[in-house]
Amino acid sequence: MKNSIKLPNCALLGILLMGVLSSCQNPQKDSLQSLQNAVAENPKDAKALNRLAIMLDKEGNSEQARIYYERLLRIDPKNDKALSNLVAIWWKKRDFNQAKSYLDRLIEAYPEDSEAWANMGAILMEMGNLKEGQDYLTRALAINPKNVSALNNLGALWFRQENLDQALFYYEKALGIDPSYIGALENLAAVWLEKRKLDQAKLYYERVLSIKPKDTYTLMILGWIRAQTGDLDQAIAYYERVLAVDPKDIYVLGELGLTWLKKKDLDQAESYCKRALDIDPKYIHALEALGYIFEEKNNEDKAISYYKRILVIDPKNIYALTHMAGILADKGRLNQAKSYFEQALSLDKNHILTLEALGKVFYKKKDFDQSEIYFKRILVLEPHYDVATKWLQDIEKEKLALKKKSRT
Repeated sequence: MKNSIKLPNCALLGILLMGVLSSCQNPQKDSLQSLQNAVAENPKDAKALNRLAIMLDKEGNSEQARIYYERLLRIDPKNDKALSNLVAIWWKKRDFNQAKSYLDRLIEAYPEDSEAWANMGAILMEMGNLKEGQDYLTRALAINPKNVSALNNLGALWFRQENLDQALFYYEKALGIDPSYIGALENLAAVWLEKRKLDQAKLYYERVLSIKPKDTYTLMILGWIRAQTGDLDQAIAYYERVLAVDPKDIYVLGELGLTWLKKKDLDQAESYCKRALDIDPKYIHALEALGYIFEEKNNEDKAISYYKRILVIDPKNIYALTHMAGILADKGRLNQAKSYFEQALSLDKNHILTLEALGKVFYKKKDFDQSEIYFKRILVLEPHYDVATKWLQDIEKEKLALKKKSRT
């Protein structure tokens, strides 16, 4: 089942607008109504407008907040709080052109504001303009070499260009200034994950979790890492913590099924995979796992039913095609099996799982020469694939036994 376990995507969480909402502190415990009254009585009360906009923004009413920030800018066109918070509002809406327009005004009014330059760099990156984004981030650091958001976003910029060593350099530099800076911790963990350095990734994700103990993404990644390193009980513990926050996390339900499968507890594995299918009956990974589970339970008809469901959803699913072929070959239905194997190989002539299954089929038929061809093909593709090496050793033993028998 290892081929069905996917490495989680490395999220670029470090494109952050740091400092933009730094002005959003508790506005002196004003009530919403009292602030609205103050603004109604004096429409040009800049402090009341600002506090009212901040309160609305904090309550999630960004559209009303935007209106009051705009009113504040008509009174004070260079108000840094209004300009910064409007940038944040449009950033959250993913309207980068609007966010950029307010940052242009902020930089023009305050050309030595390092955060404004850093935030413009982040926005340009999101717009796909990496070169110009890098220029703004570099300018931010020229003004303030300890600007952690600029360092973090430069790391993200190099990550996007697949220069992981440069990304590491900037993330580590940011953490050298602020060891608890969450964006750099998350992104540094993602780099180590991308490098397949799971022990290093685990250390940084654990630091993230100490700051955000209920973050489901971090819990899920730590569960996945534990599963890959063989610590299955810890993997299950992390996954269960995700489900405590979000019981319908379909990916985690599927991963729990796979983890219990590794522990050889087929009933638990079946239970979690079926829970995933209750949420999404077309969830391929759960269907694949259930097919395999019923193969292990020697219920081949049930296994075939799951593989057929997969092929209705995805007729080019090599995993389902190969397992269907293997089951049919075991049942002696070789023509049908051949058809499924041919479909799988037409999609990927070098698919390890398919080549392995074909090698096993011909081994069972005692066609050792043909079996040998398939396992040798695997070793050309994956020289350290121990399973193929073991089968080739068995084939050699069988061939020697046949030679001895023929001499007698």
